[in-house]
Formats: sequence, C-alpha cells, structure tokens
Amino acid sequence: MNWKRPTSVILVSALVVLLLYLSGVIPVREVRFRPSDAPAMVPSGPEDFSTYVDENRRRIRRVLEQVYFSREEFPFGPQYPLQKVIAMRAPFEIAPDPARCHTKADSPDRGFLLIHGLTDSPYLLSEFAAWLTDRFPCARIRSLLMPGHGTVPGDLLKVSLDDWQQAVRYGVQEFDGLVDELFLVGYSNGSALAVDYVQQHPQADSIKGLILLSPGLAAARKSIALTPFLKYLLPWVSRGEDRDPAKYDSIPTNAAAVFYRLTKQIVQPDLPDLDLPVFMAVSGDDTTVDADYAAAYYCEKLDVPGSRLIWYSSKATGARPQSSCPGIDVVEVARPELRYVSHSHVAISMPVDNEHYGLDSDYPVCSAYKDSAQQLAQCRTDNFNTVYGENNLRDEQRRYQGKLVRRATFNPFFAEMMSAVTCFVERNCSEQ
Repeated sequence: MNWKRPTSVILVSALVVLLLYLSGVIPVREVRFRPSDAPAMVPSGPEDFSTYVDENRRRIRRVLEQVYFSREEFPFGPQYPLQKVIAMRAPFEIAPDPARCHTKADSPDRGFLLIHGLTDSPYLLSEFAAWLTDRFPCARIRSLLMPGHGTVPGDLLKVSLDDWQQAVRYGVQEFDGLVDELFLVGYSNGSALAVDYVQQHPQADSIKGLILLSPGLAAARKSIALTPFLKYLLPWVSRGEDRDPAKYDSIPTNAAAVFYRLTKQIVQPDLPDLDLPVFMAVSGDDTTVDADYAAAYYCEKLDVPGSRLIWYSSKATGARPQSSCPGIDVVEVARPELRYVSHSHVAISMPVDNEHYGLDSDYPVCSAYKDSAQQLAQCRTDNFNTVYGENNLRDEQRRYQGKLVRRATFNPFFAEMMSAVTCFVERNCSEQ
C-alpha cells in the first residue's frame, strides 16, 4: 500500500490547521489570548474619576508586567518602557489650567468626555485632547478606558455591551455638577457608544453636542452579522503580533459581535432623531466602517443647525458620499510631499508629527503584508518605496503605483479639522 500522501492534501491540511490556530479553535499557550486576572474595571460608582484612573493604571501595570515585561525588557521597543506604555493605555483627566483660564462670568464651563474605539486605548484621542486643552484652557477633559481594553486582547473575549454602556454612563455622570456644557467625543466604536448614550438618555440636557471621528455606525463588511454565532466556533477574527504599545492588533470575534449588536441597537426605527448638533469626520475610503452609512445617517437623522460632516476624499479612488445634504464638506486629501494618498479608518485623530503614528514614525502599520516576511520588512523600513493610504489602494500585486502601502495613521489636515471642531463647539462656524 502506498502511504505517501499527495502534496495537495498535505497543503490543505496545513492550511486547515493554520486557520484553526488563528481562529482560536486550537488552544494556544500565549497568555495574551486568554482573559487576564486584572482587566480594565467596569466603573459603577461611587468611585470618583481620579480613583477610576488610578485603579486602571494599577491593573494595566499588573497585566503588562505579567504578560510582556516579565519576558522582555522592552517588548514594545526601547523607546517604550513600562511606565510610558501604561500612560499611553490608561484613562486620563486634564483639569482646567488656572494660569490660562480667565473666563467671563457668563461663560459656560465645558467638559469633554473622550471614548476610544475597538481594540484601541485613550492614546488614540490624546492629540485631540491636547488640542482641546490648548484651545479651551478652562475645560475639563476626561478619557475613558473601555472595558476589555488596555491590558491583553484576551480580555475582550468576555466583554459585553452592558460593560461598555456602563462605562459611558459613569463617565457622563461624573461630570454632574462640574460643567454646564458637555461634549461627547467618540472615535470609531466610541462614536456608536456616544450616539447610543444620547438616544437612551434624551433628558441629558448638559450634553450640547457629539464629535464623531471615523464614526462606527455600521461595519464596512456585512459578514459581521455572523459574528454573534461564529464567536462560539471561531473565538478570533484575527491574531496579530500585539506589539503596538497603544492598542491591540488581535480582535476576538466576541468583540466584533458586541460592536455589531451596538450598531444594530442605535438604528432601531422607533428611535427618535438626534436633537443636538453633531460634528463628523469621515474617510471616504474607510475599510473598517461604512462611510456612506455615516453620511446617510447624518443627512437623515441629524437635521440640527450647527451640524457638520467633513468627508475626506482621495483622488486615487474618487470616493464621494452617496448622500447629499447641507453641512457636508468634501476635502481632497492627496499630499504628494508626504507620500500621502488617502485617509484610512485610523488616520483621522493623529497629526503628522505624532511621535508614534506620524510620518515615518516608529510604528508603521503594515499588517496587510504579514503573510510575506519580505514585503512586511520592506513596508516597515523603506520610506522611499512606500505610500500612506487605506488598504483598498493595493492592486493585484498589493502595491499602489509600484509602491507598498502603509496604512495611513495620521491626518495631514488635523489642524484644519480641529479648527472646525473649535468653531463647532463655540457655535460660530457661520464664516466657514
């Protein structure tokens, strides 16, 4: 009897084993793919915000020390020691600056609550917070750490929508009595949570506006509708290296399922239109969330004076919003001198000079090439032969005009966007 198996059978078997490993059916020993013993807290009160920050920093430290820093001195690179990684991932508060805060007696006290996205951390909105601090020195700015985040991706295996909603409720309630005007700032999944909160709490009179960046109101891929069922069979959408000090690279199927449940909840037909102004910034080339859905939502659900949507359009793809209504501004984003071709989902909240995600910075996002060691290395190190853009730019050779594509992680128009945010908050955009 011939016991030699055909090469094709071996290859298929190897592929099946690889898929089962990546999906989580085959157990792994790496502790980052299991829930930790100190996940980000689900705040419920009566702890004050400073206690909430301190407790989350303690938990992040504990898990990072156990999982990463016990094995390597600098698991995220020599420029990212433990204390810096904790600071990047932890929630934070910026209090009014007494040296620069000279308000008039009738000026409102403003607050901003920042809600980051799925697999992210407060760092993704840190530059946004820094700009707000400079422009509104009397404001109180707080950033939440959403449950399941900041530690290891395994902590998203058990997270629930109730956990995320409770965190947002806590964040809003902690502003009670401190400010006259509160703005919710949501990035990606955080945008959906901000919308969800105002829908569920229409009596929250102190909330004067929503600022939604890369709004995750619907996923770009319709297959996400399968995740509530697939999570029982395939625990992971993807497993990455998780070498980014600011966020996870790996995505559990449960987290995608919770995001899907959230997006379905906020578009129920019996829910009323939002009756407060909304600022949106959207990439027309976004491959993570549905940009056209966000534009349609803006036109159909947000008929409120003062609302505005900035749609970043790439000349390479020509993506324009399918919906049209007052308040939508289309901005062409090509910047050849920066090798910048299009906005990606993760580009909007960071300026060009950000030390971690900026132009030719220390963390180029090249995970689209993770199956090719040669292309991955070139994408990460060859500044001359790479461009910045969304993953949809790649052709059949996985290049754009002969060059590899780094996923854009910064916004060349960040200052202009923040100027638009400023006038939105101050309600004086009539000249723009």
